[in-house]
Formats: sequence, C-alpha cells, structure tokens
Amino acid sequence: MSQYASLAPFYDQVFPFRPAVVEFLEGHLPSASKGDASRARILDVGCGPGHYAGHLSKKGHEAEGLDLDAEMIGLAKRQYPEQSFRVADMRRMDLPARSYDLIFCLGNTAAHLTRTEFTAVARDLYKSLKPGGAWIVQVINWDKLVTQSAVTFPPRVMEEDGLTFSRSFSDITSEHALFKPRLERKGELVFSEDVWLHPLPGAWLGEVHRSIGYEVIAHYGDYDRSTFDASSSPGSILVCRRPTSS
Repeated sequence: MSQYASLAPFYDQVFPFRPAVVEFLEGHLPSASKGDASRARILDVGCGPGHYAGHLSKKGHEAEGLDLDAEMIGLAKRQYPEQSFRVADMRRMDLPARSYDLIFCLGNTAAHLTRTEFTAVARDLYKSLKPGGAWIVQVINWDKLVTQSAVTFPPRVMEEDGLTFSRSFSDITSEHALFKPRLERKGELVFSEDVWLHPLPGAWLGEVHRSIGYEVIAHYGDYDRSTFDASSSPGSILVCRRPTSS
C-alpha cells in the first residue's frame, strides 16, 4: 500500500484540498448534533499529506494522522509541524481503546484491503472509538464499477502545472480490480503504478459494520449528502457510530 511515494510531490495538484469535506467531517462529530463546538479527538487513517487532520486541528480539535507512505507523512509533518503524524499500516495501527470522537478514511484508501482485512480493521477501530464516536469510510462506488470489465475515466488536466492525471481499471471482478493511475508532466510520464484493489460494495459495507456492532447512521453518494445510489453515485460514504451504551 505504499506505491504512491513518487506521486507525493504532485499530490496537492492532483487531489486538491476540499473545505467542504472538513465541514462534512466536523458535522458528524458526536457534539455536532448538540450544537457543541467542543474540542474532539480525531484520527485520519491514510492521511496522505495531512490536510484534513491539519485543518480540523486549526478548528480547535486534536487531530492526528497516519499513512503507510513515509513521503506523505514527511509532507504532513512539514506542512503541519504542530500536529501528530506517523507512518503506520492500517492493519497494524496499535490504537488506544475508547479514545477517539471521530475516525475517518477517505479517498478509496480502504479498497487496498481485502474484505477480510477491512473487516478486521473496522473491528479494531470500533474498539478505539469512544461510545457515541463516529467512523466514516469513503470509497468509490464499487457497485457500479463491478458491472463492467474495464473502465477508463476522463483525464484530469491541470493546465497551469502542465499535468495530466489519468485513471483506469481493468480485470474487474467482484474480488479485485487492477487500478492504473498515471501522471504526465508536459507529456513526460512522472508516475505510473498498477495496484490491485478490492471492491467494497455498499450493501456489504453496511452489513459488515452492523455485524461488528456499529450503528449505520447514513450512506451518502457524495459530500453534498445525497443518498447513495448503487447505480449512479460517484462515491460511497458510510457514516457509522459506536452506540453510546457500548
């Protein structure tokens, strides 16, 4: 899961920070429903360059991040030197029990795990949430993707930086898909990887979280909070909570 080190210098251009995501995340803190802006303890799993943890910290929360890629963690530490970031594999996070008000994993990071691995991670994170704490996981809409054998997305062109980012999937089955991200700069290839990802369908995500003990609060198709539609939503964002009585 650390194939993306060579993408790190261009990460902010390819995946620009979105303030709306911070608002979405903060809006699902346990205190948000009470109109309480008190300080919360937050963990970003697969934090990349740390923008979401960093901006949540600027809003007064105690936010930290972890990522398997040392280059990404280095960027996070340089940009947010007062925050806590560390290199860690999400399958072996060694987190304290009942410590976090919010844990999140964005950007299809979770699809690097098999379903068995993801289930184990979700179970570990349940133990690390405070009662009433929220867990948010975002992946692409795998339900739509697995109906096709191969998919090529329109390239993302960043003219000011001379960058073109392209993505495709091939060999798609219900168990795996070969993800091929490519980045060119002024026609020269600067990043290229072939990575096996693992589909995490929407219904399965709900079922596995309920089996662990989570309350499934919402299932969105995007950060505008539109309801997840397996046939058309661009993404799959599951919002869960550890029951207050657990």
